[in-house]
Amino acid sequence: MLSTPRDLLIASFRFYRSHLWIFVGYTAWMLLPMMGFILMEYILGETPLFWLVILMTAIQAVLSLWITICLIHCVIQIKKNQPFNPNQLSLEALRRIQPLLIVSILQFLIVVGGMLLLIIPGILFWIRYAFAQQAVIIDKKNPKEALALSKSLVEGRFWKVLGRLVLGPLVIGLTYAVVLGTIVFILGSLLGIDTETLFSDDPVIWVQIIENIGDIFIIPLLIIYSVFLYEELKISPSGKDSSKTLPKLEKEPTVA
Repeated sequence: MLSTPRDLLIASFRFYRSHLWIFVGYTAWMLLPMMGFILMEYILGETPLFWLVILMTAIQAVLSLWITICLIHCVIQIKKNQPFNPNQLSLEALRRIQPLLIVSILQFLIVVGGMLLLIIPGILFWIRYAFAQQAVIIDKKNPKEALALSKSLVEGRFWKVLGRLVLGPLVIGLTYAVVLGTIVFILGSLLGIDTETLFSDDPVIWVQIIENIGDIFIIPLLIIYSVFLYEELKISPSGKDSSKTLPKLEKEPTVA
């Protein structure tokens, strides 16, 4: 029997809290392209060079893939109490960018294709192939094998997986939105900025900076949750108790 969304959330948060700065050390790299976009807008105005925007977007996309791979490997190695070398982990992440990119594109095309047919097939494909990225990174499957493995993990427990895929991230996202919105509202009130400007589609720069800083703290928690769920689906087939698959936090990892 799979752990409940509540149990997964609690285990994910405790794990994240115990190793916070390891994870944030990786997601902090996301601030580099953010600062690049801000400087580009500040120097070139609201109409920067098209090729420069494309270049910065590509750098941001590749960096996001690299960070995702590093975070997932960190979760697995710490969870299994395995020592890891940050330099080796970075190189391994670079090697897995291409298969992760391919499987991500395939996921997108399959889900969008389902959505174009009807909404229900799109949702069905999204759930079936939700764990393909984890399969590529953790189990080093090629894109085709990763999609097949993800589908096999969901078979026979579609609704249980759907509930856990939706409820966990929903709780995390709503909590994050409330906290971030409260911070922005308080600072905006102190600075005398009206609410409509603060929460518009094009907020002031300091609001964008706060949002990006918030992202580097919330993304690891979402990834931890997804990895815990993936590992449970692999270890605990339908009908068996999976309580022993959640991590024990007594020991800290050894960092080479």
